[in-house]
Amino acid sequence: MKKTLIGMICGAAVVCLAGALFVVNGHFGAARSSKPQADASSSAGSVEVSQGSRFCPQSDDVDRRVCLIKAAADGASQTLILSKNPGLDASAVWSYLATLELLSFVQHEVSSARYSAWAIQEGFTPPKNAHAALVDAHGICGNHVKIFLMFAERLGLKARPVEFWYSDAKGARASHIGVEIFLLNRWVFADVSWGGLFLRDDAGLFSAMTLDEARVNPVRPRVNANDVWFATVVASGVDPFYYLTAPDLQVTRGHVGAIALYWQPVEAKGRKAWSTDFAHIPNYVGDNKPDGRQAGLEIVTSLPAGAYDLSFKISGVGGCKSSKLSVGGEKLEIKKPGDYVLRVTDPAKIEISGKDDVCYVVFSKITAAST
Repeated sequence: MKKTLIGMICGAAVVCLAGALFVVNGHFGAARSSKPQADASSSAGSVEVSQGSRFCPQSDDVDRRVCLIKAAADGASQTLILSKNPGLDASAVWSYLATLELLSFVQHEVSSARYSAWAIQEGFTPPKNAHAALVDAHGICGNHVKIFLMFAERLGLKARPVEFWYSDAKGARASHIGVEIFLLNRWVFADVSWGGLFLRDDAGLFSAMTLDEARVNPVRPRVNANDVWFATVVASGVDPFYYLTAPDLQVTRGHVGAIALYWQPVEAKGRKAWSTDFAHIPNYVGDNKPDGRQAGLEIVTSLPAGAYDLSFKISGVGGCKSSKLSVGGEKLEIKKPGDYVLRVTDPAKIEISGKDDVCYVVFSKITAAST
């Protein structure tokens, strides 16, 4: 039976990264729908479409969609340049309009409304990767970004993920993810799940803002207000873009940056102690990408100054041939999962120290007890 690419999805920002898998490769999304599906990533043509298209005849649906997006950008950019401003840089215009088309494509094809419908079914599991979300036609923000980046690469667009960690308007921990695209010589921010670009001038098509500009300007992004999921979420009283102004917002780019821990008081035999459960924040430090760079995640402890016994429950270690876990100037060699204790003075930061291309340590729990 032939399979068709029937759609995709997006989710409310407050739940987008819930259940995301950060442990080894930083992928967003955990598992595939329990319903049998074709393996869309195994070979060209594995996701079939109806044959006979005169203009985009590719049998592989990803290739066909790339062709369709390119064609839309071609037609739109030609019309804009010829009718409005022949002095515009054709390449820059094409990239900008291809981005708009790709945002619309992801929002429509990977519908969060469909995710909402199917997620309540017994045995449901989220799509495990971009191809699964394309085939199953649903997903949330992590799926949206993975698909956007996959298509952006094929379209020749320079893009990168940007992650948001925050507490929502009711105080619940939450997370979200969007993208930055290099357009018109600057990194422009887009919320893929809502198909949104933040325009400095509502009438200025090419006035899209950077993330920093979007955070300080009270501007609503340009979105498709008739998208059924966007309209429903707004009608229910949720602000999809609250995360940009959340007081405790933390931002990482491609899981590179520093994340502050959220601590909860615990009993520790007469000592002041705290623990963290990593809800809605990455549960590792270090670099899990084989890219020749040591840049990765660091943890800011945010503890009061003083000496502590730090207890680590470590569930995974990757790489780390010569690198070590570093806390407040103290270094700890970790070669396998287990329980570790390190006494440190003023443990401001937890990080990886060394020159390994890939080295990361995965935590299930960290406890800090004053000494």
